[in-house]
Amino acid sequence: AKQKPCVILLDELDAIAPARSDSDGGGAKGGGSSGGEDQMSARVVSTLLTIMDGAQSAENYVDMDKVIVIATSNRPEAIDRALRRPGRFDREIEVGVPTPKQRREILDAHLKTVKHELSAAAAEELSKNTHGFVGADVAALVQAAAMNALRRRVKEKEGIEKEFGKEMLEKALAAEERKKRASCGCARCVAAIEAWRREKADGDAVGALTSDLERASLDDDGVPMLAPLHITDADFLDARTKIRPSAMREVQIEVPNVGWDDVGGLEEVKQRIKEAVEWSEKFPEAMARMGAVPPKGILLYGPPGCSKTLLAKAVASQSGRNFLTVKGGELYSKWVGDSEKAVRTLFTRAKTNAPS
Repeated sequence: AKQKPCVILLDELDAIAPARSDSDGGGAKGGGSSGGEDQMSARVVSTLLTIMDGAQSAENYVDMDKVIVIATSNRPEAIDRALRRPGRFDREIEVGVPTPKQRREILDAHLKTVKHELSAAAAEELSKNTHGFVGADVAALVQAAAMNALRRRVKEKEGIEKEFGKEMLEKALAAEERKKRASCGCARCVAAIEAWRREKADGDAVGALTSDLERASLDDDGVPMLAPLHITDADFLDARTKIRPSAMREVQIEVPNVGWDDVGGLEEVKQRIKEAVEWSEKFPEAMARMGAVPPKGILLYGPPGCSKTLLAKAVASQSGRNFLTVKGGELYSKWVGDSEKAVRTLFTRAKTNAPS
């Protein structure tokens, strides 16, 4: 506070000031922390309350004028309730999972820091298909794609060294360094680009450029030419399969590889499910004109083994939604309030990982 005006950031407030009722002698569940830790947490909470209320003694007084306290947590329910009352942390702002549009903005910000060949259309598609990704996940995605490009370069260097020898590899690296300082204008590259332009109207521009550049893999001096070290669409697609969003790491989530054709018979049932789930996304304007409202939920009932679960997986697969499965018994607990908490947690995770 001596450096005011200033902002104090308390990261992970739930760890610093946990709810005292949850850490009181281990709680009713007998799984709490030790008594010493409980007392320390209680003292920290008490000190925070005293400082933020401005009720300290004269010798310990901290002037909070022009001082803003910001706290962060991903478990707000675990924070001591006294800290969330007016006069302390007055404003609670939820920072949710980014929308596809917001993910695109985050992706564009990270793409400015790397060399890439990701087209605008591919970036838009990638933003739409990264459900549940937060800013850190998008950053990890770009880093994973960059590593894919780097691995490809290492493999290319190893191939040149194996085929042409180490001396030729050093020449190729030196030639690449010269190209960084001056744009390449060799006859072979110019010819390849001209061929690309000529065949552009035929709809096979990319193939023409690739084939011509492959034929021009040696420069005029016979030195192998290294491909530009850029992150490609394929690098991002591969990285997408390896990076799991933070919101999905605590729960088993999948997009089942099950289609409607995998469900034998039940044509009428499948049609009714399609109308309930898919029509609201495929024909939103028509449904709005007719005043039709999609159902909030669907109950499938019948004897065991009649494809109820398979139908649910087909719905998730065909509509591109994440699939969360939970059995009724998993929601029950002998501890008071835990069953309700499990239900809330399930729906919170579903919302975080939407569409689900």
